[in-house]
Order: sequence, then structure tokens, then C-alpha cells
Amino acid sequence: MKGEWRMKRLFCALFTMMILLAATASAQEYVSVSELYEQAQSMGGVWQETFDTPSGEMAVDVMIEVPNIEKLPVITVDKAKISEELFNQIAQGKKTDDKAGEHQYEIELDGKLMEFFLGRDNYYIYGEQTDNTGYDAVQTLWIQHGSYRFSQGTGGPSKARPRTWHEADEIDLDRAYARGREITVGECMRLWQQDIESTLGEGYVIKPLGMYVNGSNLIKNTGKDKVHKRDGNMYITAEQYLEGLPVFGALAGYESFGIGYVSTQQTNRIADKLNPYRIGVDYCETRLAAYFSSEEDYRTMSDLVKVRTVEHEDIPVASLESVLGTIEKEIKEGRIHNILSIRLGYILYSNPEMTDYAWAVPRWVVDCEYVSNDRKRDYERYKQKTDSYIAKLVPTLEDENVYVYAGEDDPRMNHYSVDLPMDAQSGELIIFTTGDKETFSVPKIITWDDVK
Repeated sequence: MKGEWRMKRLFCALFTMMILLAATASAQEYVSVSELYEQAQSMGGVWQETFDTPSGEMAVDVMIEVPNIEKLPVITVDKAKISEELFNQIAQGKKTDDKAGEHQYEIELDGKLMEFFLGRDNYYIYGEQTDNTGYDAVQTLWIQHGSYRFSQGTGGPSKARPRTWHEADEIDLDRAYARGREITVGECMRLWQQDIESTLGEGYVIKPLGMYVNGSNLIKNTGKDKVHKRDGNMYITAEQYLEGLPVFGALAGYESFGIGYVSTQQTNRIADKLNPYRIGVDYCETRLAAYFSSEEDYRTMSDLVKVRTVEHEDIPVASLESVLGTIEKEIKEGRIHNILSIRLGYILYSNPEMTDYAWAVPRWVVDCEYVSNDRKRDYERYKQKTDSYIAKLVPTLEDENVYVYAGEDDPRMNHYSVDLPMDAQSGELIIFTTGDKETFSVPKIITWDDVK
């Protein structure tokens, strides 16, 4: 009888737990992307609040970036490539590199003499050599103009000092930031767009993400050596926008997110097993960067994606209250610090069979400092060192909000800074070290039919 009673109690407990789990799942409040936008606008598009944390008070004053769109689609994407006809035209030009398989040529296009780097034959993907040659090997798009032809374009101007960093919302498109240069950021973006349209066609949207200024004119020039007197340049990074949302990159990609990976023999073995989930997203990885010295001298890198299929025309997402509630909990427990932005966009996923395309899934990304429980003591020492370093810099600044980059010795160059992804439908953080198959694979999508 006792055994039968224990079984009945166990069954009742399991049944009660199932009911509670079902109630919790159904209690999730879902909204449309237009409702999400209205919720953000009701706060003025800004989250301002002060919290008590284990390290003391933390003030949050950050933009909440939600696009003003009617629908939130889930799509698949593949690589945006130049046409085979254009490739053959470029390949008829002067070859500017003798390395075997390098697709690097000089040609006149649209009345301008330009150098193209389009990739190389038989390139490797995660240690596996491909048999792709010629047009099939085109994997990237570098276009180099003027003095940036035949060089990496970084030997002179990039060594100019001082060097400053600017977030997207701090960039004035009408301003020229580099010493000795008249070109504005807006003019740079216009030239970059021209490179894209002349090779990939129209319909691609890019926007500045951030910018290093080598030889910045925003700081008092106190240096006596040559690097502080050279004419400068601007190194601009950008994002592609699809369906009104920024494309953040791939969760499984090596270059997309600054999540601090813990590397041990065990986690490295796990990571090796996850390589098949990286192939498709790596093929579709978006990389946009450009150097600009003048309207004649610049180089652009434009690795873009295009819509392949629409898998779901519109999906529901968690309310803003739910999303901010998750972040607030992490703040109060001392893990999230110094939030710079909270943005909704696309993260790329692929499964092993998706070798040349990826799913683009709506996700939040929180740009912040994330401190795991076992690193909290180290973080306090890091903050003291950083605050002292910034205090020494401030007297040299024309604008105290300018971020001065001082090289690898800068104490702010630290792995605490992350782009922390969040599930837009559950409102939960996606935190991992090397991850697992469930984390990296294409997620299950909740549709409007599921929540009715």
C-alpha cells in the first residue's frame, strides 16, 4: 500500500507540474511588432531607470530600437553575389596578385579605375578544402579605389593618432572627422552605396554601425611624433538591413558576437562537433567595412545577403515588459552592466544540411558588459582600473564623450563587453560558452496560429 501511495503522490505531483508549466507557457503575452513599436514609443524610445545591484546603484539610460514596420517575417537568406557576366568582365582585367587562385583584378568600371578582390579558388571552410573555382569561388567583395589599389590601404593613414571610436548614434553624417580630410561620413556612405549598386544591383540597404577615426580631429593634438601629425582616415563598419531590421550576424559564427567563450579541451571538442551548424551561416555571414581618405581614395568590403524564401510572413513576439523584465533581473543579480543599446534585428541560423543558406530569425541583442558569477571579483578590479584610465584621458578631450582608443593596452579592451542575444518570442537570454546543438540549430518558431 505504501508503494502504491507513493506512486499516486508522484503522479499527482507530475500532473500538477505539467499544469503549472502549461499555464506558464500560455501566460506568455504575445504582441505584434507594431504593438512592440508602440510600447517602445510610449517610453519615448528610451529606458531610463535606476536599480540597486550588488555593486551599488546602476543607472540605465538606453535607446530601445524597434523598427516601425507592420509585419515581422522569418526568412531564409543566401549570399548576394555579383553576376557571372560581371565576374567574367572583371576577370578580363589586369591580374594584380600572382598568388594561385587569387581573384584580384584591376579594371575600369563606370568610368573609374578600380581593383577588385573576389576571393580565391579552393578556399577552406572549417578545415575542409572546397573544389570551388572561378565564379563558384566568389565569396567576398572588396573594391579598392585610388591610392588604396595594390595595397591593404592601411599602411599610412591607419597609423595616424590619436584614434577615436564612435557608436552609430554618435556619428554626424555631415561632419569630417579625420585630420587633413574634407570627406564627410555621409559622402562616404554615398560612395559605398555606389560600389554596391554597380556590382550587386539596387535594393540593398546599409547603415553605419560604428567608426574608428585614425588621426581624429576631435582631440587636442599634444603628440610630437609623426603619427600625431599625419593626415587621417575613417574606418567605418556598417550593417545590412532586411525587411526593416538590421542583420546582426550568426549566433554560431566565429566573428558575429562578442560572447566570451570558455576554452578548455572539453569545450573545444564540443565546438568541433558544432562546426556543421556553422557552415551555412558562415557562407552567409555579413561583413561590411570600409576605409575612406577622400572621394578618390577608399576601399569598401560588402559581403551581403539577399532574401531567398519567406518562411513565415509575420510572427508574434514577447511584450517589451517581458523583455525588459529579463534584463532587469540580470542587472539586479549583478551580471549585466553598462548597457549601450537594446535592438531588435535578425540573427542567422543554419542546420548541417544548409551549406549555402541560412534562416534569419528575429532576435533582440543587448550590447552590454556581462559578468558571469565566477568573474564578479575580477570585474570590480577591472572597473577600478578603467575608471582611473578614463580620468587621465578626460583633460585631453575636446568632447568628454569621445571614446579614445589607445591600443591593446587599453584596459577597456576586455571580454566583458558582449552582444548578448535574446529570444524575441520568449523574452529569455541566450547565454552559452561554446553552446550546443539546440542553441545553434534553427529554432522552432511560434506562429500566430499557435497562440490563438
